[in-house]
Parts: sequence; structure tokens; C-alpha cells
Amino acid sequence: MKLPDNYTILFKNVKHVGIRVSYDQRVRIVVPKWLPEQHIENILNRKEKWIQKHLHRLRTRKQLVPFAENQILFKGKIFQLEQNAQFSHTIEIDEEHLVIRADDSFTEENRQLAWYRNEARKYFEHRIQELAMSNGFHYNKIFIRSQKTRWGSCSKRKNLSFNWKLIKAPLSVIDYLILHELVHTEFMNHSKQYWLKVHSLYPVYKIASKWLKEHGPEM
Repeated sequence: MKLPDNYTILFKNVKHVGIRVSYDQRVRIVVPKWLPEQHIENILNRKEKWIQKHLHRLRTRKQLVPFAENQILFKGKIFQLEQNAQFSHTIEIDEEHLVIRADDSFTEENRQLAWYRNEARKYFEHRIQELAMSNGFHYNKIFIRSQKTRWGSCSKRKNLSFNWKLIKAPLSVIDYLILHELVHTEFMNHSKQYWLKVHSLYPVYKIASKWLKEHGPEM
């Protein structure tokens, strides 16, 4: 079976075929180990329009922001990086001038990732507590993770997990994700009652959800 270069087939112990189109325009097909090649080809032919629709949307999507090499995204805003040797042990944010002051090493991926994760933890712990107290929710622990497919989750033990990349999103979007997971402490599903509760707390949640779908891959 001849496939385009951006298609990948993985044979696993699954019951059904799963197709995912990622932000880098790659198509990943997970299929049961026992499924004959002809069946796979038939499924891909049936799903071709769906696949091409998503690939077209990714190719033509508008970029969130045109980043320069010395810029980063933080809480929905573009911040300019100002390198200066005297700031080797501290990173300061000047909200008025949108400048993050740091030494040259801040541009290194590991240093910047550590900073993002630390800022995410500080902000999420504070904001989750605020929203939980004001809306009568109870949760257990908070985790900041690097999930590849999720922005957030809530376990049966009411542990909340959030992707550190969310700290790049506008504060309104972060609030939506926090409330989304807090409501899961009451409804461990996406039932009608669940969405009614989300709507009562965040009436414009669909706008935040749409923002994530459109710009999430760029974060």
C-alpha cells in the first residue's frame, strides 16, 4: 500500500482504527495488528475527505503572532527579551514595556522551559485556589505537566493537572481551562449537566475553546 510521506501507520493492540492529524500536518493511523492491508486502505479511502479537510485547515491557519527570535509569548502577550549580563541571576518582567530581562542563557531551551513551568505553577496554584473558593469547589493536588494531547485533566481523586504551555495563553483562556477541570470534580464526564455548569460559570466558554483549537498548536 503506497502512502504519502506524511502518513504513518502504527500496528497496536487496539480494537478500532484511529486517525489523528497533528499540527505539523502529519497523519498518524493506529490500527489493530490483525487488520488486513485491504481493510486499512478502504478505511483511508473513506476518510480521505476528512483528512484533507483537516490538512487544509492547518496549512491555511492564521498564525497567532509573528515571533521574532528575541520574543516569547506569556499570558497572551508578546514579550521582548532583553539580554544583559547583569541579570544573570534574576528574570524580571516589566509589564509596562513588555520586556523580560535575563542573561543570554535564558534563550536556551532548558532554561526557558524551567522558567515557564515555574511561572505556570505559581500562577495556577494561586488562580485555582481563587476560582475554587469563589465557586465552592474542592480539589486535592495540582500538577504541572508536559502532556502531548491534553491541556488539563481531573482524576477521580480530584487531582488537577495542567499543561505548562497554557501559561502562554490569554488569562481568559486559562480561566476557562481551570473552571473546565474544577467542574470535573463534580461531574466526571461531559454530560449535559456538566456543560450547563460550565456555562453558568463561564458563559463565553466556547470562545475560549475555539481560541485553543485555533492557536493551541502554536504554543
